[in-house]
Amino acid sequence: MLEGARTETIAARVEVVWAIVEDLESYPLWHPFFAGVDVLRRDGEGRAAEADCRHPTPVGELTTRIRMTYRHGEEAEAVHLDGDLKSLRGGFTLRAEGERTSVTHRLAADPGFKLGLVLRGAVGDRVRDSVIAGALEGLSRRAQQSAQ
Repeated sequence: MLEGARTETIAARVEVVWAIVEDLESYPLWHPFFAGVDVLRRDGEGRAAEADCRHPTPVGELTTRIRMTYRHGEEAEAVHLDGDLKSLRGGFTLRAEGERTSVTHRLAADPGFKLGLVLRGAVGDRVRDSVIAGALEGLSRRAQQSAQ
């Protein structure tokens, strides 16, 4: 099981960060765990509610089908429905701090038996940390570009 969370402060208003977080289709532009997103179903606000996603890994590309839920301006969460992983739950929680936004990125993924053999111990820790840290770094860069 790959589990972790990290919180960072991004130098952009919560509205700017939220617009990026709720746009699942743009994740491949800034999130290192997303190589592609194909939206299957949208919610009443036009956001991705269910999507097939492609994820780059050291052992090849994985696919997942996820369901997205949103709590406006505060939280976006992805839950695994089907695909190469045994389970996946991840998301972003945002908190406004004036002109800045505190963002927590959470990840809990069970790669299953075969992939789990490769992602054991220090290797799994490095993969988890690179996904979480890379997502926050990418989100920060994207938010700063959008805020200009």
